[in-house]
Amino acid sequence: MTTTRWRVALLGWMLLIFFASGNWLAWQITEKLIVALWPSVLFSDGPPQPQSSKFIFVHTAIRKFAHIVEYAILTYLWFRSLWTVPSRFISCMRWSMLLSILYAMLDECHQYFLFFRDGQWADVFWDSTGIAMMGLVLWYVKRTGKGKWILGANGSQ
Repeated sequence: MTTTRWRVALLGWMLLIFFASGNWLAWQITEKLIVALWPSVLFSDGPPQPQSSKFIFVHTAIRKFAHIVEYAILTYLWFRSLWTVPSRFISCMRWSMLLSILYAMLDECHQYFLFFRDGQWADVFWDSTGIAMMGLVLWYVKRTGKGKWILGANGSQ
């Protein structure tokens, strides 16, 4: 993929995060989705009760895992959008992580102004976990040469 395509993918992913952090994926909505979609998989002891501690744990775990994954992907897209010269690997990795953290902070500020949402700085921690994990993956692949397909051909595509 060309750098332009990586940048288009990055912009699309940032827009997806922006809209997903709106009211339509608030706790109240995802609660209903979990009850409707996974009652037999996660709750073999009958229909899930949204007030039960088991349901709250599963719901919270799914939401926090989503934070980790979405920001790991964002970091990867930032990295592929910035890394055009192989010798600038470390610099581009740092910038991609920093820009992803800043976007996570902006996202929480955005949620502060929404009716069904409230910006929680703890979510920036979960976002940063995904960012750090992707940074470690990129560093490991570059250092060991394993999984070179993740980095692309010479970092230019």
